[in-house]
Amino acid sequence: MSLPTGEWPAGQPAALESIPHERGRPSPLARVGTLAVLVVVGAELAFCGAFLVPSVPHVLGITVPLGPAVGLLGNLAAGLWVVRVTGSKLAVGAPALGWLLCVVPLGARRPEGDLVLTNGGNALAFLLLGALAWVVAAMAGRAASPGPPDGR
Repeated sequence: MSLPTGEWPAGQPAALESIPHERGRPSPLARVGTLAVLVVVGAELAFCGAFLVPSVPHVLGITVPLGPAVGLLGNLAAGLWVVRVTGSKLAVGAPALGWLLCVVPLGARRPEGDLVLTNGGNALAFLLLGALAWVVAAMAGRAASPGPPDGR
C-alpha cells in the first residue's frame, strides 16, 4: 500500500502524526557517524594496501603487485560505493582523508629505522594510483537520485 507523504491510514495513532517525516534526510548525528565510519574504511584500505606493497605473486605467469591493485581497485570501489550510498560526491572526501592520514605516517621513517612504504616503484604506484582512485570515484560516481525511481 503506497501512501503520499504525510498521510496516514485510518486508525493510526495520533502520536504518530506529530512525528516529522523527511524522506532521505538523516539526522546530523547519523551523518557524523557515517563520515566517521568512512574515514575508518579509508584508513583500513591504506593499511592493508601498504603492507601488501612488497607482495608480488605470479598469477598465470603474470606478476601482479597487490599493493597498487588494492590502492586502485579497492579505493575506486569504495569511492563509488560511498557516492552511491550517500548520494553525495563530496562524501568521497571522508575515506580519502582516512586513507591519506594512514598512508603519510607509513611512508615516513621512524626513529627506529622502520619504514613500511619504501622508495620502490610498487610503493610509488600504490600512492599515486590510490590517490587517483579517489578522484576518479568522485568524478565518475553517480549519485542516487532523490526523486522517485520512475522519474515522476
